[in-house]
Amino acid sequence: APIGAGSITPPSLERIPGRAAQVERLKHDTPFDVVVVGGGCVGAGAALDAAARGLRVALVERGDYGSETSSRSTKLLWAGIRYLATAAAGLLRRESLAQPMKALRDFGSEFRMVLNCHRERRFMIEQQPHLCHWMPIAL
Repeated sequence: APIGAGSITPPSLERIPGRAAQVERLKHDTPFDVVVVGGGCVGAGAALDAAARGLRVALVERGDYGSETSSRSTKLLWAGIRYLATAAAGLLRRESLAQPMKALRDFGSEFRMVLNCHRERRFMIEQQPHLCHWMPIAL
């Protein structure tokens, strides 16, 4: 029966298989190109993107979709400049002056991490423009 005047009838929940039946189908269905573990915002987006590219996708979630960690994160594609500033300041600590090679290795590690984040951000902006956009932020 319709929910309200002029509304559509929702699909019957009787036709939706339970979790056990869905897991059994995953075991016996044809192979998948991609299996995404985690149905939060990031996992659902990855599954959607893969399916939009014509891949056979299985999305597996232990609880309700969108209820775990990625559903609560900011999803910002950050630049990491603060990490560089902190690492540079760390070069001037007393401990760093006592162990300069360790300090340089630590700085290099932070620098490589920030460069990698910049590469990932550039890839997302260039290859996935429908998933990201610039957002001005004032602190």
